[in-house]
Amino acid sequence: FQALAVPLLNGTQVTLHLQSFHVPATITKLISVEQGEGKPAKLKPRFVRRNQTATVEITTSATICVERFDDYRPLSRVLLRQNGVTVAAGRVTGL
Repeated sequence: FQALAVPLLNGTQVTLHLQSFHVPATITKLISVEQGEGKPAKLKPRFVRRNQTATVEITTSATICVERFDDYRPLSRVLLRQNGVTVAAGRVTGL
């Protein structure tokens, strides 16, 4: 997303949007960042820049009902927004 002006770090506050539901959330752990075609993923990155694909762990301020992408695709797609601007789109791979 071109709107990402500042890299995403551990502790970044975002709003998680799932279908018509939105809840405050925090990026609690950056697990890996994809390096590109044919290259292994970088584990435990310090930040995620614009146009990078990453696996992250997110904690919400309230309990929400989600499904894993492998189980039910329509209910596993999420958006992360900051200050009304979409900074990331993703899917739930684990609970």
